[in-house]
Amino acid sequence: MCGGSSKSAEAKTVELERGGTAQVDIDFKSSTIIRGRVTRNGAGVPNAQVMFMPRGAKSQTSASVAADGDGRYELTGLDDGTYTVQAVDMERLSPFATQYEVHGSGTFDITIKTVTLRGRVVDAADTRALADASVELRPSAGSTFIGGRGAQTDAAGNFVIENIAAGSYQITADKSGYGHDARQITIGDSAPEDVQFRLSLSDGITIRAIDMRDNSALSVRVTRVVDAQGNELPSGGNFFSSNEVVKLPLSPGTYRVTVAASNYAPQTISMSSPSQQTVRFSPGGTILLHSRDTATRRIRLVDASGTAFGMNPFSQGIMSLSPGTMTLTNVAAGHYRLEVLDNNDKVTKTVEIDVADGQQKDYDV
Repeated sequence: MCGGSSKSAEAKTVELERGGTAQVDIDFKSSTIIRGRVTRNGAGVPNAQVMFMPRGAKSQTSASVAADGDGRYELTGLDDGTYTVQAVDMERLSPFATQYEVHGSGTFDITIKTVTLRGRVVDAADTRALADASVELRPSAGSTFIGGRGAQTDAAGNFVIENIAAGSYQITADKSGYGHDARQITIGDSAPEDVQFRLSLSDGITIRAIDMRDNSALSVRVTRVVDAQGNELPSGGNFFSSNEVVKLPLSPGTYRVTVAASNYAPQTISMSSPSQQTVRFSPGGTILLHSRDTATRRIRLVDASGTAFGMNPFSQGIMSLSPGTMTLTNVAAGHYRLEVLDNNDKVTKTVEIDVADGQQKDYDV
């Protein structure tokens, strides 16, 4: 009935001697079948892409499938557990996220009701319309696997974003030469009244990167920006540029900015806007984590500031440690706390870890 499907099974670790061979049986759980229909405003969404992803890595399986022309889908291979379910309208590339608890086979219909959001962006000093400002809307707390949806303002400063499903969102506006403006909104059966943004002139933050060993220029990208209130700024526009110079259109204030360069240790730095920043990168160190358990364990590596290594909005920094050895490379020098978590995210064990540039260290977990 449906095509374009994929699924994952629990990871297995195999140790081989040089020149040796081994047979590995990959177990897919096929007895559990989840089926349903994706609808938007009462009509089937043809060819919608449906994805089931484990929340917080509490299970080891995931699955995705393309719905048929009437929005019907069917997938297998999921362990029992809590999943974030995302349905993507492939014609509009608009994502919708919800949650489902898998307890054996079941039927899960994904019902999407959408509305249209309208608003305007103006200059805070004289309320004149700002054309070509960028507006981005994305679900709060990283509840979807696709980035935000954007719009550009017209000559009158107006913007329109269509086909928005019910939920909580963060909406942000920015424009070159101005600081940003962000707020939280809730979409229900109808959209809020026209949303107006007032942007003030600001130079924002300019970031350059160099190799600390020889001061050579590096191409840098910004992977995360969090303001003083803990709000994560959007991932679109200039926030994911990869150049020798990256400019962030941020209003005056203090931000925690995570920057990365290929084959170097990422860094999370407190930065003030407006300012010019030069970030000095090193390759960092390597950690080998050894687990003698027979089951996969859930771990998180947290630095002194509380930032999780490799953190993304979907996993909250949680990684799966299979029996055997896990290698983490390009870890910034410093002291870390390795947390072992149970399925309720309770810390059951901690290991103190120190990382030095250019060095490799082994730890038993």
